Amino acid sequence: MKKIQLLLERLSCLDAMLGERILLEQAQVKVSFYEQLNSAHQRVSLAEKKWQVKNTCSPKGSERD
Repeated sequence: MKKIQLLLERLSCLDAMLGERILLEQAQVKVSFYEQLNSAHQRVSLAEKKWQVKNTCSPKGSERD
C-alpha cells in the first residue's frame, strides 16, 4: 500500500511540473508573438516614414501643393 501511495505522490508531482512547463511554454509563445508583432509594426512605421519623407522631398510632391 505504501508503494501505491508513493507512486501517486510522484504522479501528482509530475502533473504539477508538467502543468508549470505548459504555462511557461505558453508564456514564451505569447512573448515571441508580441515581439514579432512589434517588429512588424516598427518596419511598417519606418516604411511609412520613408515614404512620407520621399514624397515631401520629391518634385512631384511639391507640385501638388
